[in-house]
Amino acid sequence: MSHEPLQYVLAFDTSYQTLSVVLKDCKNNRHTLTSVDAGRKHGEILLPEIAALLDKAKISMSNVSLIVTTRGPGSFTGLRIGMSTAKGLSLGAAVPVVSVPTLDYFSYGKLEKYPTLLAVMDGRKDRFYGTLYQHGVATTKHFDLAVQEIVDLIPSDVPVGIIGPDRTMFIKQLKELSLGENCFDTEELCDPINLIAMGESQFFEIGPDEPTQGPLYIRKSQAEEALEEKA
Repeated sequence: MSHEPLQYVLAFDTSYQTLSVVLKDCKNNRHTLTSVDAGRKHGEILLPEIAALLDKAKISMSNVSLIVTTRGPGSFTGLRIGMSTAKGLSLGAAVPVVSVPTLDYFSYGKLEKYPTLLAVMDGRKDRFYGTLYQHGVATTKHFDLAVQEIVDLIPSDVPVGIIGPDRTMFIKQLKELSLGENCFDTEELCDPINLIAMGESQFFEIGPDEPTQGPLYIRKSQAEEALEEKA
């Protein structure tokens, strides 16, 4: 699949509390990024942060060749905001969009370093979203499980590196339950530059998202659960 060379790539992650926005100048291989503790204010902060990076680079959305965002799992509201913003900017400026699985983004570029890697993020309700990778390949689907259930999925005879924004919370719960003695904190941070690299790779290999692509949810929202209970 052939494409014109990219000029600028805009990427953002709204899947959890920290909002990350990064702009890549492809010609000069230069990245400008910002990370903000957005709490529940992704909708208020995302567009101003994007505008600030574009202003700093002295460009407009018409100069952007690709938009990359995380698809999920993650915060239901955050994912909806990220995906809808990406699609809105795409329609307004005729820019293709690529969305990538959040847990794959967390582990991107780390799979060669850690033979067995577990990417986790807080799923609330005493559960974690996660994916297990072994020798560079995902060996589980994205899951939504309690700590005890996750331990049953991971090998006990090899060191298991834990990655993701909520890795310390996960490891703390392991210790409280006297589980996962072979698990260790990789101390790796989520790098928004990896989101750019992953998005570019997916774009050149597969192409842009289909127009119908939506967030990746692996659990029903509270609103959906409430409706089911009401029914």
